[in-house]
Amino acid sequence: MIEDKNNKDIVEESTNKKTLSNGRSIEKQIGIIFLKTFSILIGLIVLTIIIVSLSAPRAMSNFTSWLGMDSVSLYFAKVQYNRDDDINSLYTVINKSIALNSYEDIEKYTKTLFDEPNYYDFIVFIEAENMNSVAQSGDTQNAISLMISFANEDMYLKNKYILSLIMNDKIDEAISYAQFDFNMNEDDITLQSRIHWAYTHIFAETENYEFLDAELRNSIVAFANQTYELYTTSDANYEQLSTADKFNFFVLENTLKRVYNDLLSLKDSSIVFEGLSYDEIETRIKNLNGDNV
Repeated sequence: MIEDKNNKDIVEESTNKKTLSNGRSIEKQIGIIFLKTFSILIGLIVLTIIIVSLSAPRAMSNFTSWLGMDSVSLYFAKVQYNRDDDINSLYTVINKSIALNSYEDIEKYTKTLFDEPNYYDFIVFIEAENMNSVAQSGDTQNAISLMISFANEDMYLKNKYILSLIMNDKIDEAISYAQFDFNMNEDDITLQSRIHWAYTHIFAETENYEFLDAELRNSIVAFANQTYELYTTSDANYEQLSTADKFNFFVLENTLKRVYNDLLSLKDSSIVFEGLSYDEIETRIKNLNGDNV
């Protein structure tokens, strides 16, 4: 019987997978090539990350922040600051720490910022940058209120610093710093003055008010009365104020809302302010909010 060679080849091909000269099937060879290519690609990505991390930590911080990897972004922001010792890099670390409620980092890096010799000049710069950013955002409806809230960066950062001290169980240090900062208020406060008030979290997060002795309470009452008198006088003469002082007037108003609401939070305590009752505090808050009294 004559065997059909071509038919035999077809049968063998149909019953056996095609093999290459190295003995592997085509499917297996494709799989190996894919795995090698994928491994090389992963290796290149890892190598790129390592190179960028070493050479451009700021770029990595921005990139990981964009990916939502906030903790990693904070890490690279710290690397950048440790490398360049620049106050702008320091400020970035602080903001990322605040966003994460990383109280150890907030305490460490805000204290470092406060110790910078040009701290207040930097704050003026940041406030201007914040307000300029809002002005260019096109959000005209909320622009003014946002600009006002951005105009007391010093008070914002110091309250965050004090909160971090409280959360790190350093309440005595928090109280001491708040009192030190309060004493930096000018004897004659004007619309151009920077108001120092860092008691917000101390009043809210603690229950021991022994530090509010008679001398400090009297100082707070004098401060509250002086700033409120400045507010009412400026309000009465608002149309005669310069453009800059009109803005400062609203910054003062916004700041006093915090001050008086902080004082009102003590209403259910045993703290009594001679010369300033809680009823008067409530009345002033209504005036500051534009309510009819």
